Amino acid sequence: MKLVFCFICSAVTLIALFPLVCESAPDEERPGVTITYPPCNSIISDTITITAAAWDNIGVASVEFRFEFRGPGRGDTVKYSDIYYTDHVAPYEYIGFNTRQYDDRTSVWIWVTARDSTNNISREHLSCVRIDNSLE
Repeated sequence: MKLVFCFICSAVTLIALFPLVCESAPDEERPGVTITYPPCNSIISDTITITAAAWDNIGVASVEFRFEFRGPGRGDTVKYSDIYYTDHVAPYEYIGFNTRQYDDRTSVWIWVTARDSTNNISREHLSCVRIDNSLE
């Protein structure tokens, strides 16, 4: 009985001195993202929902939507939008993008970026569309 006790004590001491650490490899894979609506080079009007698909080997934490505008009368200058929207739940979408607040023939560059649960950031995906509310 004394021998068994010493064996158990030795095993516990050994584990305490040399703990087993199982670490997984760090996640360095970027998530992927693409705009699913509206398609590139399309004409948009009224109020629309912009959608994106995102994927990752661990899990997507969020998708951010960002907009840039080039319109008539602005020349080559780009007006960066104050519209930044982040969606944390699939399907990833920006609901209620109102085109009526912009001039017809305004080009809208829609950028989306995905972030995963370990803070890796995707490369941005771009879609360029044009506003034309005169079609309604």
